[in-house]
Amino acid sequence: MKRGLTCSLRKRLRSAHGNLDLEIELSVEPGERVAIFGPSGSGKSSILRMLAGLLPPDEGFISVGETAWFDSSRGIDVPTHRRIPGLVFQDHALFPHRTAFQNILDGIPKDDKFRHSVASEFLERFELGGVADHLPSRLSGGQSQRVALARTLASRPATLLLDEPLAALDSALRGRMIEEIASQLEKVEHPTILVSHDMGEVWRLAHRVVRLEEGRVVARGTPGEVFAGGKSTPRLRIPAIVLALEESEGLVVVTADASGEIARAVVSLEEAATLRTGQTILLAAKGFETMVLPTLP
Repeated sequence: MKRGLTCSLRKRLRSAHGNLDLEIELSVEPGERVAIFGPSGSGKSSILRMLAGLLPPDEGFISVGETAWFDSSRGIDVPTHRRIPGLVFQDHALFPHRTAFQNILDGIPKDDKFRHSVASEFLERFELGGVADHLPSRLSGGQSQRVALARTLASRPATLLLDEPLAALDSALRGRMIEEIASQLEKVEHPTILVSHDMGEVWRLAHRVVRLEEGRVVARGTPGEVFAGGKSTPRLRIPAIVLALEESEGLVVVTADASGEIARAVVSLEEAATLRTGQTILLAAKGFETMVLPTLP
């Protein structure tokens, strides 16, 4: 049965920089991907830790479907191993002396008599059949990420929690991996919560965004609503990364990340045919319009 996640949490976090009063309310439907976006130290990862049962909230509740994972008013605090959260960390956390197949197998309960066939199914689903017998040291960054995702999903988690899964990658590999993960997440039927401070990553992977600053929610909505406010950026002449291509009434709207700012431009179908997500372009102003110029070398 598909189950959504709802929570309302409060936690006072203490650090060398002082106290941070964290407050968050979330509702994530099955198959929906919600990103928690904000700067370092805003409380993003602490939210995932509370959802996973690794950090006790001071007050509030967490429910998955009709099941309460945490409820301070009723004294409920289900331990991590019974919540079955699917956690994927930025370093992938693969067992170094276990092959890709064995790493996925390790995510499946040992009392599952079909665990070997399930592991094989996930190998094929994530296009890892050719590296089944490879140790993590022989896997590319993209393959390691897919093994980590496959292992997590094979464990049949109630939720999928992604804690800055691409932060350890360089910018070139990150761009390629965003596309790989986006493709794989389309197959996920669980509620997915992604923590990130990378705007391009959030734009491509999330259906909705919750923007966090100093422990408080300051904006909610689609990536376009939160980052661009629905408006095209005016005068620009800078390189940018294509985040999305959306056809509308015979034209294509190009959304791009221009050094941390969201820019939009309209191009013809013919021009759009030469573009792809993750591609570097040059944005330039002509009058009051933003133009997309040929790809930078």
